[in-house]
Amino acid sequence: MHDASEEVSKAGKGMGTFGRIALFIGGLALLFLGLRGPILSVAGVSVAAEVTNVEQDTLHGEAMENNYKITYRFTPPGGSTQTGMKWMKRVFNAATLPKTGSTVRVRYLRACPWLNAPSDDSSLNLATLVLALLGIVLIGVALMSSKAVAPPEGFEAT
Repeated sequence: MHDASEEVSKAGKGMGTFGRIALFIGGLALLFLGLRGPILSVAGVSVAAEVTNVEQDTLHGEAMENNYKITYRFTPPGGSTQTGMKWMKRVFNAATLPKTGSTVRVRYLRACPWLNAPSDDSSLNLATLVLALLGIVLIGVALMSSKAVAPPEGFEAT
């Protein structure tokens, strides 16, 4: 005979495990996004990158929002060509956009050149701090909520 309280506990535990894993992965992603800029500003190498494309983003909003996607490429010494991109939002003066073929400064990690960002995005600001702290909170919640779900009060196994 099966113990009903064990089945309830197992079912709750499975849902909790999936939730904890999702929270943990989400927390790691937010922590990475929050710390990417500061890590690049401290440990990154600065290099000139060529702007390969400047296009208005019409898929993720209205054309009136004037959002642009800037793509660039660079080749680190002794490495292969790397690419990256930057979103510029609410650009109301197109003359401020970089031109295709022009250069922008980017920072990258020598060990991971695919981890790169424009130099002006490689800093610690309020947004990166909030992302990193939110990531830490989610990771903490995922690690702290490892208790199994108990059967409802008054539930008796038969």
